[in-house]
Amino acid sequence: MAEAVLEFNSSRAAGMRPCMAAFNSTTLNSNILFLSGHARRHLAMSYFFTWISDIIVLKQHEGVVTMKKHMALMLAIVVMLTMSACANKSEDEADKAPESQSTQQEAADETGLPSQMPNFQAKDINGEVVDNEIFKDSKLTMVNIWGTFCPPCVYEMPELQRLSEEMKDQGVAVVGIIGDTPDADNEEAARAIIAEKGVEFINIIPDDAIIGGLLMYIEAYPTSIFVDGKGNIVGAPVVGAHAAEDYKEIIEGMLSQMDSAN
Repeated sequence: MAEAVLEFNSSRAAGMRPCMAAFNSTTLNSNILFLSGHARRHLAMSYFFTWISDIIVLKQHEGVVTMKKHMALMLAIVVMLTMSACANKSEDEADKAPESQSTQQEAADETGLPSQMPNFQAKDINGEVVDNEIFKDSKLTMVNIWGTFCPPCVYEMPELQRLSEEMKDQGVAVVGIIGDTPDADNEEAARAIIAEKGVEFINIIPDDAIIGGLLMYIEAYPTSIFVDGKGNIVGAPVVGAHAAEDYKEIIEGMLSQMDSAN
Protein backbone atom coordinates (compact mmCIF):
# COMPACT_ATOMS: atom_id res chain seq x y z
CA MET A 1 0.00 0.00 0.00
CA ALA A 2 2.80 2.40 0.76
CA GLU A 3 6.48 2.75 0.15
CA ALA A 4 9.00 5.40 1.11
CA VAL A 5 12.50 6.45 0.39
CA LEU A 6 14.12 7.85 3.50
CA GLU A 7 16.83 10.42 3.04
CA PHE A 8 17.71 12.56 6.03
CA ASN A 9 18.89 16.06 5.22
CA SER A 10 20.43 17.53 8.36
CA SER A 11 20.92 21.03 6.99
CA ARG A 12 17.21 21.48 6.21
CA ALA A 13 16.05 19.65 9.34
CA ALA A 14 18.00 22.00 11.59
CA GLY A 15 15.91 25.01 10.63
CA MET A 16 12.43 23.58 10.31
CA ARG A 17 9.41 23.54 12.59
CA PRO A 18 8.85 20.64 14.99
CA CYS A 19 8.40 17.52 12.89
CA MET A 20 8.75 13.88 13.83
CA ALA A 21 10.65 13.02 10.66
CA ALA A 22 12.65 14.83 7.97
CA PHE A 23 12.10 13.38 4.53
CA ASN A 24 13.76 14.62 1.36
CA SER A 25 11.86 12.14 -0.84
CA THR A 26 8.73 10.29 0.26
CA THR A 27 6.14 8.38 -1.76
CA LEU A 28 2.96 7.50 0.10
CA ASN A 29 -0.64 6.79 -0.82
CA SER A 30 -2.22 10.18 -0.06
CA ASN A 31 -5.50 8.61 1.09
CA ILE A 32 -3.69 7.28 4.18
CA LEU A 33 -3.31 10.83 5.49
CA PHE A 34 -7.09 11.28 5.51
CA LEU A 35 -7.82 8.18 7.58
CA SER A 36 -8.90 8.72 11.16
CA GLY A 37 -6.22 8.78 13.83
CA HIS A 38 -7.24 5.33 15.12
CA ALA A 39 -7.21 3.85 11.60
CA ARG A 40 -3.71 5.21 10.94
CA ARG A 41 -2.43 3.79 14.22
CA HIS A 42 -3.98 0.38 13.48
CA LEU A 43 -2.45 0.33 10.00
CA ALA A 44 0.93 1.40 11.38
CA MET A 45 0.94 -1.42 13.91
CA SER A 46 0.06 -3.91 11.17
CA TYR A 47 3.11 -2.77 9.21
CA PHE A 48 5.24 -2.92 12.34
CA PHE A 49 4.48 -6.52 13.27
CA THR A 50 4.66 -7.73 9.67
CA TRP A 51 8.02 -6.10 8.99
CA ILE A 52 9.63 -6.99 12.30
CA SER A 53 9.50 -10.67 11.34
CA ASP A 54 11.05 -9.85 7.95
CA ILE A 55 13.86 -7.95 9.64
CA ILE A 56 14.71 -10.94 11.85
CA VAL A 57 15.07 -13.06 8.72
CA LEU A 58 17.17 -10.36 7.04
CA LYS A 59 19.49 -10.27 10.02
CA GLN A 60 20.11 -13.98 9.68
CA HIS A 61 20.64 -14.03 5.91
CA GLU A 62 21.80 -10.60 4.78
CA GLY A 63 23.71 -9.11 7.68
CA VAL A 64 23.34 -6.28 10.16
CA VAL A 65 23.77 -3.45 7.61
CA THR A 66 20.77 -4.56 5.56
CA MET A 67 18.77 -5.00 8.74
CA LYS A 68 19.46 -1.41 9.76
CA LYS A 69 18.36 -0.09 6.37
CA HIS A 70 15.07 -1.97 6.56
CA MET A 71 14.54 -0.89 10.15
CA ALA A 72 14.94 2.76 9.12
CA LEU A 73 12.43 2.25 6.30
CA MET A 74 9.97 0.60 8.65
CA LEU A 75 10.20 3.40 11.20
CA ALA A 76 9.72 5.99 8.45
CA ILE A 77 6.48 4.38 7.35
CA VAL A 78 5.21 3.99 10.91
CA VAL A 79 5.87 7.67 11.60
CA MET A 80 4.17 8.76 8.38
CA LEU A 81 1.10 6.62 9.04
CA THR A 82 0.62 7.92 12.57
CA MET A 83 0.86 11.62 11.81
CA SER A 84 -1.29 14.05 9.83
CA ALA A 85 0.94 17.04 10.53
CA CYS A 86 4.57 17.91 11.09
CA ALA A 87 3.93 18.83 14.68
CA ASN A 88 4.52 18.20 18.35
CA LYS A 89 0.80 18.10 19.11
CA SER A 90 -1.00 14.85 19.84
CA GLU A 91 -3.07 13.16 17.13
CA ASP A 92 -6.24 13.42 19.17
CA GLU A 93 -5.82 17.18 19.53
CA ALA A 94 -5.27 17.58 15.81
CA ASP A 95 -8.36 15.51 14.91
CA LYS A 96 -10.80 17.44 17.10
CA ALA A 97 -12.91 19.97 15.17
CA PRO A 98 -14.57 22.81 17.08
CA GLU A 99 -18.33 22.32 17.41
CA SER A 100 -19.52 25.75 18.54
CA GLN A 101 -18.50 29.39 18.46
CA SER A 102 -17.66 29.32 22.17
CA THR A 103 -15.38 26.29 21.88
CA GLN A 104 -13.81 27.80 18.76
CA GLN A 105 -13.00 30.98 20.63
CA GLU A 106 -11.63 29.08 23.60
CA ALA A 107 -9.39 27.05 21.31
CA ALA A 108 -8.24 30.21 19.51
CA ASP A 109 -7.43 31.89 22.81
CA GLU A 110 -5.32 28.92 23.89
CA THR A 111 -3.10 29.23 20.79
CA GLY A 112 -2.18 32.83 21.55
CA LEU A 113 -2.95 33.80 17.96
CA PRO A 114 -3.53 37.51 17.35
CA SER A 115 -7.09 38.66 16.70
CA GLN A 116 -6.16 40.15 13.33
CA MET A 117 -3.80 39.43 10.48
CA PRO A 118 -0.72 41.64 10.70
CA ASN A 119 -0.38 44.48 8.22
CA PHE A 120 1.87 42.98 5.59
CA GLN A 121 3.21 43.74 2.14
CA ALA A 122 4.72 40.56 0.81
CA LYS A 123 5.08 38.79 -2.52
CA ASP A 124 3.51 35.63 -3.77
CA ILE A 125 5.47 32.71 -5.20
CA ASN A 126 5.29 34.38 -8.65
CA GLY A 127 6.70 37.68 -7.43
CA GLU A 128 3.43 39.62 -7.35
CA VAL A 129 2.86 42.04 -4.46
CA VAL A 130 0.26 40.84 -1.93
CA ASP A 131 -1.08 42.73 1.09
CA ASN A 132 -4.10 42.73 3.41
CA GLU A 133 -6.36 43.77 0.54
CA ILE A 134 -6.39 40.11 -0.46
CA PHE A 135 -9.05 39.44 2.18
CA LYS A 136 -11.57 42.19 1.39
CA ASP A 137 -13.22 40.52 -1.62
CA SER A 138 -14.08 37.30 0.24
CA LYS A 139 -16.47 36.64 3.08
CA LEU A 140 -14.01 34.16 4.57
CA THR A 141 -10.47 33.19 3.60
CA MET A 142 -8.82 30.00 4.73
CA VAL A 143 -5.09 30.66 5.17
CA ASN A 144 -3.15 27.42 4.96
CA ILE A 145 0.32 27.65 6.53
CA TRP A 146 2.56 24.92 5.16
CA GLY A 147 6.19 23.97 4.58
CA THR A 148 8.04 22.31 1.74
CA PHE A 149 9.60 19.83 4.20
CA CYS A 150 6.20 18.60 5.40
CA PRO A 151 4.73 15.56 3.53
CA PRO A 152 1.17 15.98 4.93
CA CYS A 153 1.20 19.61 3.72
CA VAL A 154 2.12 18.51 0.22
CA TYR A 155 -0.36 15.64 0.04
CA GLU A 156 -3.35 17.79 0.97
CA MET A 157 -2.62 20.38 -1.74
CA PRO A 158 -5.07 18.88 -4.28
CA GLU A 159 -7.75 18.86 -1.57
CA LEU A 160 -7.16 22.57 -0.92
CA GLN A 161 -7.34 23.36 -4.64
CA ARG A 162 -10.64 21.49 -4.89
CA LEU A 163 -11.90 23.34 -1.82
CA SER A 164 -11.03 26.72 -3.35
CA GLU A 165 -12.89 25.85 -6.56
CA GLU A 166 -15.99 24.40 -4.91
CA MET A 167 -16.48 27.14 -2.29
CA LYS A 168 -15.68 30.17 -4.42
CA ASP A 169 -19.37 30.84 -5.10
CA GLN A 170 -20.00 30.99 -1.35
CA GLY A 171 -17.50 33.81 -0.95
CA VAL A 172 -14.74 31.58 0.39
CA ALA A 173 -11.12 31.79 -0.76
CA VAL A 174 -8.01 29.76 0.00
CA VAL A 175 -4.57 31.34 0.39
CA GLY A 176 -1.30 29.62 1.25
CA ILE A 177 1.63 30.89 3.29
CA ILE A 178 4.89 29.00 2.71
CA GLY A 179 6.29 28.93 6.23
CA ASP A 180 9.87 27.89 5.41
CA THR A 181 10.43 30.83 3.09
CA PRO A 182 11.92 33.32 2.27
CA ASP A 183 14.69 30.98 1.17
CA ALA A 184 15.80 30.56 -2.44
CA ASP A 185 16.01 26.76 -2.33
CA ASN A 186 12.69 26.36 -0.52
CA GLU A 187 10.99 28.81 -2.89
CA GLU A 188 12.17 26.70 -5.82
CA ALA A 189 10.87 23.59 -4.07
CA ALA A 190 7.54 25.31 -3.40
CA ARG A 191 7.13 26.25 -7.06
CA ALA A 192 7.76 22.64 -8.07
CA ILE A 193 5.22 21.35 -5.52
CA ILE A 194 2.59 23.90 -6.57
CA ALA A 195 3.04 23.04 -10.24
CA GLU A 196 2.98 19.29 -9.64
CA LYS A 197 -0.17 19.43 -7.49
CA GLY A 198 -2.05 21.76 -9.84
CA VAL A 199 -2.45 24.52 -7.25
CA GLU A 200 -3.84 27.79 -8.58
CA PHE A 201 -4.65 29.72 -5.41
CA ILE A 202 -2.20 32.38 -4.18
CA ASN A 203 0.77 31.24 -2.10
CA ILE A 204 2.59 33.94 -0.14
CA ILE A 205 6.26 34.22 0.75
CA PRO A 206 6.02 35.76 4.24
CA ASP A 207 7.56 39.13 5.02
CA ASP A 208 8.80 40.23 8.45
CA ALA A 209 5.29 41.28 9.48
CA ILE A 210 3.83 37.83 8.78
CA ILE A 211 6.78 36.06 10.39
CA GLY A 212 6.70 38.15 13.56
CA GLY A 213 2.95 38.68 13.74
CA LEU A 214 1.65 35.22 12.79
CA LEU A 215 4.15 32.46 12.09
CA MET A 216 5.81 32.77 15.49
CA TYR A 217 2.54 31.47 17.01
CA ILE A 218 2.28 28.44 14.73
CA GLU A 219 3.40 25.17 16.34
CA ALA A 220 2.53 22.67 13.61
CA TYR A 221 2.48 22.41 9.83
CA PRO A 222 0.02 22.45 8.20
CA THR A 223 -2.12 24.82 10.22
CA SER A 224 -5.11 26.58 8.69
CA ILE A 225 -6.60 29.78 10.10
CA PHE A 226 -9.69 31.68 8.97
CA VAL A 227 -9.84 35.38 8.18
CA ASP A 228 -12.94 37.49 7.48
CA GLY A 229 -13.21 40.30 4.96
CA LYS A 230 -11.92 42.84 7.49
CA GLY A 231 -8.79 40.88 8.30
CA ASN A 232 -10.04 39.49 11.62
CA ILE A 233 -8.92 35.98 12.54
CA VAL A 234 -12.10 34.08 13.39
CA GLY A 235 -12.78 30.71 14.97
CA ALA A 236 -10.07 28.24 15.89
CA PRO A 237 -7.12 27.09 13.79
CA VAL A 238 -7.28 23.64 12.24
CA VAL A 239 -4.11 21.58 12.63
CA GLY A 240 -3.11 18.76 10.32
CA ALA A 241 -3.95 17.59 6.81
CA HIS A 242 -7.62 17.01 6.07
CA ALA A 243 -9.92 16.18 3.17
CA ALA A 244 -11.83 18.95 1.39
CA GLU A 245 -15.10 17.66 2.86
CA ASP A 246 -13.79 18.11 6.40
CA TYR A 247 -12.77 21.69 5.70
CA LYS A 248 -16.14 22.36 4.06
CA GLU A 249 -17.99 21.26 7.17
CA ILE A 250 -15.91 23.57 9.36
CA ILE A 251 -16.20 26.53 6.97
CA GLU A 252 -19.94 26.16 6.48
CA GLY A 253 -20.36 26.17 10.25
CA MET A 254 -18.35 29.38 10.47
CA LEU A 255 -20.36 31.01 7.68
CA SER A 256 -23.59 30.09 9.44
CA GLN A 257 -22.37 31.61 12.68
CA MET A 258 -21.20 34.75 10.90
CA ASP A 259 -24.62 35.13 9.27
CA SER A 260 -26.36 34.69 12.64
CA ALA A 261 -24.17 37.34 14.23
CA ASN A 262 -25.07 39.94 11.57
